[in-house]
Amino acid sequence: MRQIMLTRNKLYLPLALIIFLQMACMANAIDLDKKVIKTRLDNGLTVLMLERKFSPTVSLYIRYRVGAVDETAGQTGAAHFLEHMMFKGTPTIGTKNFAKEKKLLLQIEQTGQALDDERMKSDKADQKRIASLTAHLKKLQDEHRKYYIPNEIDRLYTENGGQDMNASTGQDVTTYFINLPANKIELWARIESERLLNPVFREFYTERDVILEERRQRVETSPDGKLYESFMKGAYKIHPYGLPIIGLQQDIGRLNQTAIRQIHQKYLSP
Repeated sequence: MRQIMLTRNKLYLPLALIIFLQMACMANAIDLDKKVIKTRLDNGLTVLMLERKFSPTVSLYIRYRVGAVDETAGQTGAAHFLEHMMFKGTPTIGTKNFAKEKKLLLQIEQTGQALDDERMKSDKADQKRIASLTAHLKKLQDEHRKYYIPNEIDRLYTENGGQDMNASTGQDVTTYFINLPANKIELWARIESERLLNPVFREFYTERDVILEERRQRVETSPDGKLYESFMKGAYKIHPYGLPIIGLQQDIGRLNQTAIRQIHQKYLSP
């Protein structure tokens, strides 16, 4: 009988502990919900604020309701590509002379698109034209670098105490985040509103190659990456969750600025 009682006591103690922890978590969740201040602005933006008094810093997150599920057929990876482009600056951030730079950016886009169009002809492609367009694109890109200031958004944040600046693209949302001193919220608001309203897609074709390499590292040469992509494809045969967030290799290589602008204008513009 004593053995049975001891056994029961051993069972009751962990069970009681689990119940206690669950109740504590529920209480904390309810308490947290009461502390969060929720505001909806006239432009539709929902703001959630939670005060933390233990540090004179602020963690800032912007989450857009756009992800891989919002892409059209043949343009997988467009939402993730846009995330990369949002770090390339604006007409006032990341440039030495935007008036001159703007003309070069247009020429780069036109030349890059012509090169893509020729390559898509496959066996019928004119190799001499491809070589000529490739050389011309490189020349334009080299000229453009004279006016472009790389990573200026990162520099502005870092010089003002910013840490952990990054972004992530998911199936349903895209998130941009950074930690800053509390007195730098206005700087954050100005930078984020500027790149939301007026992003400039600099180094587009260079960044496309970066994303293709990222896919090769994460998927093509990674057993775990291949397994996960195959699993999602099998689990969601019809639903867009079955398509990779980073995009299919053949789609990434064909993405153009028009496709990325469409995603931005439809889902990120106020």
